[in-house]
Amino acid sequence: MIFGKSKRRVDGRRRFRRNVARKVVARAPVRLDFAGGWTDVAPYTHDVGGEVVNLAINKYATATLEVDDDGILTVSYTCEVPVGSGLGTTGAINVALMGAISAMETDDIGRKALAEQAFQFESLLGNKGGRQDQWAASHGGWNHLMFMQDDVEEMPLVPLSSATKWLQRQLVVVNSNITHVSGELHKNIWERYEAGDKEVEEGLMAIRLTARAMAKAVQQDRR
Repeated sequence: MIFGKSKRRVDGRRRFRRNVARKVVARAPVRLDFAGGWTDVAPYTHDVGGEVVNLAINKYATATLEVDDDGILTVSYTCEVPVGSGLGTTGAINVALMGAISAMETDDIGRKALAEQAFQFESLLGNKGGRQDQWAASHGGWNHLMFMQDDVEEMPLVPLSSATKWLQRQLVVVNSNITHVSGELHKNIWERYEAGDKEVEEGLMAIRLTARAMAKAVQQDRR
């Protein structure tokens, strides 16, 4: 996990012009992984290709960048759900951070580039994971994503209003108070995968196929 706390304040090394105080706040949503998670991670994306259906929800990570009158940059962030809860909090925090930096530099880089910047930032810090969290945080709403090598393709997905309303009535997100570090979870599985473990290979394929089924299901009215 890149950020071990839900709130942190650090002094940046970059200095801006004196007497030009500025403040930028950006936020990005966390997500629910409905199907396909794990298949968005290399080397699986290079060997087979992954597929995920997820949904960004109205819980957010917020990043704040402030430049004081002396030109000192300060960064802080918060998250409305516990970091390590399995809702893509790290990806959301980093998308919010990249968005705040982009706004501070008055550079609108677009959602896809924002997601990729957040992913690359995490990779530089040693986090082994996929790209679904960053894409959900930068795009919001429903997402049906295909992962081929290092590319992400956004597939058409328009759930029926009946499916969305049903989820709003029935879906409950509960904090179990059980936290995890995604990199540690990934380590054992990918070691087995790279060793040619058939059980892992079959499991990942089954997970990927559930994403295709999920995308189809939410676009059908089964009332």
